[in-house]
Amino acid sequence: MKTKYKILLTIFTICLVVSTLLALTSTEQICGQEDNSCSVVQNSSYQKTLGISNSILGILTFTFLLFITASHTKHPKRQKKLFLFFTTTISAVGALYFIYIHAVILEAFCTYCMIIDIGSILALIILIVTRKQ
Repeated sequence: MKTKYKILLTIFTICLVVSTLLALTSTEQICGQEDNSCSVVQNSSYQKTLGISNSILGILTFTFLLFITASHTKHPKRQKKLFLFFTTTISAVGALYFIYIHAVILEAFCTYCMIIDIGSILALIILIVTRKQ
């Protein structure tokens, strides 16, 4: 297995674990006080996308990315590689949007959310930098 796919599997696993933590743990338990940055983000109107919790979307997205990446490492195909790139690009664009919301609109940052966002962007950077491999 190529090193880049090991790194991607690690990133997607971390993002899946953090998404699951956010989905299954109450805001008070994970963020602490109501007035801190994490709580501001988790309790904002941006907590859901199209009526679905962002943490649930994260679980679905990263489970899918893990599946595609693992499948591609076992049975490489051009279509899987392109689909992995396309899906990771969508994830990274979403991450940039959420970082914008945190920084400009909410003026608050959730550490857990930032781990997921940075992981998504880092995965895309890895795919771009190593695209010829």
